[in-house]
Amino acid sequence: MIDPKLVAILRCPVSREALSILPKDRLRQLNAAIEAGELAHADGRKVEAPLEEGLETADGARVYPVRDGIPIMLADEAITRPQA
Repeated sequence: MIDPKLVAILRCPVSREALSILPKDRLRQLNAAIEAGELAHADGRKVEAPLEEGLETADGARVYPVRDGIPIMLADEAITRPQA
């Protein structure tokens, strides 16, 4: 689980927006869309694996994966998704 204190200081590398921990219900929706092959990373690669955790921008446009408690804050790794 990612430390909320860390989340409080992180910013999206693209938009500089604040990030928040992806709520469990949205995480389930996101993983369902990944399983259906509907989502891609910002660089256009299809998202292949479900997420354990994620950080989303305030506008919901980007989700950054968190793997083993470590946020992957690379612009190309962001998962772009439609607004919910």
